[in-house]
Amino acid sequence: MCYRVIPSPDAEANIESAIQWYVLEDVDLAFRFIAETTTTLRRIARNPFQFPVVNHVVRRALLKRFPYAIYFSLRGDTVVVTAVLHQRRLTAWTTD
Repeated sequence: MCYRVIPSPDAEANIESAIQWYVLEDVDLAFRFIAETTTTLRRIARNPFQFPVVNHVVRRALLKRFPYAIYFSLRGDTVVVTAVLHQRRLTAWTTD
């Protein structure tokens, strides 16, 4: 089963902010970030249960080459992405 992935407006803003930062650093880096984020979202869609629960029902998927994590929860056959955060901003998502 492949889950449908729906990013929240906050998650979309997180991704856009990261892309803008990487564009200022190096356009190639921005394209690699987009590709890595897309790949990770596809992995989540194929098997969301492979990622650990970090806060009750919120799961975390780490990007492999960038210091970002995708936070999501499951609602039926839908994955709701709530945030895409730099790993230094994780405290609010991993503590409760």
